[in-house]
Amino acid sequence: MEKVLIMGLGKSGRAAAGLLSRKAELSAWDSKTEEQLGKETAEDLRSKGVTLFLGPDAEAELIRSAGGARTVDR
Repeated sequence: MEKVLIMGLGKSGRAAAGLLSRKAELSAWDSKTEEQLGKETAEDLRSKGVTLFLGPDAEAELIRSAGGARTVDR
């Protein structure tokens, strides 16, 4: 299964997460905290198997967890 990272959980990011969660191992990052995003939204995404990285300090956590991630130009 392909790994996908969604950057931003606005309307289009949430829609992409809903669509891709069935076809990929999905992570999502947003600078908003869980409270700012909405607890119900965060719970919904987690129930779909999405790993969330939320809040102003989440970027460092995301980079550490990426380990051997590679970039792909398409």
